[in-house]
Amino acid sequence: MGKKKNYVKFIIIAFVILLFVSYLVHFALHISPGSYPYAERYSIEMKYSELISAINNFKKQNPNVSPPTQLNLVDKKSDNWYHCYFYYMDRNEILHVILIDMGTHSIVDFDAINEGVVLGNWKDINRDFDKEANEFQKELFEKRILNNISKKWTKE
Repeated sequence: MGKKKNYVKFIIIAFVILLFVSYLVHFALHISPGSYPYAERYSIEMKYSELISAINNFKKQNPNVSPPTQLNLVDKKSDNWYHCYFYYMDRNEILHVILIDMGTHSIVDFDAINEGVVLGNWKDINRDFDKEANEFQKELFEKRILNNISKKWTKE
């Protein structure tokens, strides 16, 4: 009888541990690491400072890709990232992009799109668009922005 009791205890403890681990895995899959978990990530073979310079040059050569000045959306460094904003005049959309310094290369996170020039209508890439619209937005970003900054990028 004692062996059966120990076996039942073992099964219960194993079940509780398995349930707990399953809960942790489920929780981890739904909470992505970082502050911008849905952003589409690209790796660019360019140092951080060179990437910022390339973006600034691209915006100087194409002033229409900068958001309207009255919005005060200025590219700037925060504690951990460099925030950039682009504007599709023909679509009346503002893009939020984050740059991350990785030493020998940089990460570009395409984070969100604001519909219109009234701020507060942000939609996250890879979360708030249906599949077709999401793919369209990423391809548009790659063609209009990334390819004009560097040809040496890959999706992560």
